[in-house]
Amino acid sequence: MMISLLDADGREPLPICRAHREWVVSRWRDEAMIAYWYYADDLPVASEDAHTDQRALEHIRRCPKCRAWIHAVIPPEVLRRQRRLSRYCCAAMFVAVEEYEFHHTPRIRFTMFRGEDPCWMIEDYAAFLHFCPWCGKPLPDAPFIPEGTDAL
Repeated sequence: MMISLLDADGREPLPICRAHREWVVSRWRDEAMIAYWYYADDLPVASEDAHTDQRALEHIRRCPKCRAWIHAVIPPEVLRRQRRLSRYCCAAMFVAVEEYEFHHTPRIRFTMFRGEDPCWMIEDYAAFLHFCPWCGKPLPDAPFIPEGTDAL
C-alpha cells in the first residue's frame, strides 16, 4: 500500500513537511505503525536513527498540516486503536484487556477489590498482578484508560 505524502487537501506539502513524512513512511511503512508512533510518548528502540525519528515525529505532531495529513491518510479506526494501544505498557496487555475475545486470549481487567484495593484480575480471578506478565513493567493502580473514555 502506498501512503500519500500530499497535504490533506491534495496539495504538494512544504519541503520540510515532505521530508519528515517521507522519513516516517519509509521508516514504518504501515498505517498502524505510523499511527502508533504518532501517539506514543516513548520513542522507538534506540538506534542510530533515533534523533531523526524524534525530529520527524515532533514535526508531524506540531505541524497543523502534518496533523491533518495523518488524519487524512490513516483510517479513523486505525488511529483510534493505535492511540489506545499507545497508552498500555505493551501490545500483549492491550490485547488481553481490550481485544481478548477477538484474539482468544485470557481476559485481564482492572477492579477495585472490596472497593479499596487496586487489583488486576485474570479471567475474573483476583490475581493482584503487580507486573505485566508479558513485558514485566509495573502495572498502574488504575485502568490504563479510564472506563467510558475514548482515546480519540
